Amino acid sequence: FVKIQDKLRKAVGSLDYFTQNEWVFSNKNLDDLLNKMTPEDRKTFNFNVKSIHWPTYMESYCLGIKRFVLREELSELSKARQTLKRLQRINFAVNVFLFIAVWRLLINRVAVARTLWNFLLGWAIRIFKRMPKVAKSS
Repeated sequence: FVKIQDKLRKAVGSLDYFTQNEWVFSNKNLDDLLNKMTPEDRKTFNFNVKSIHWPTYMESYCLGIKRFVLREELSELSKARQTLKRLQRINFAVNVFLFIAVWRLLINRVAVARTLWNFLLGWAIRIFKRMPKVAKSS
């Protein structure tokens, strides 16, 4: 745990300058260059950000941050992805459990919630009972 906490502290420290300052960028020169380009040059030097496949770009960006800024090896990437998926599943299970626990608490203690639940459940059951009739009639 201490090793992970130390890594996180180093990561936050190395990214501190970039996350704590306000950055304002201007692209006037790029716009001027784009306006002066011929259609053939525009195909060769693609400046259109709409053509970027953002999921691929972001994956490359994050891998670059991991390798060059945080100085971590990419050899442990598959292990990190497995750990992330496991943590996401645990997070989902905990959220479902909490939702069910809060919902049960509300139904047991709040009459309006119990009435609403009974109404919605009865409505859903009536719809599902009618579905086979609709399927047979078509």
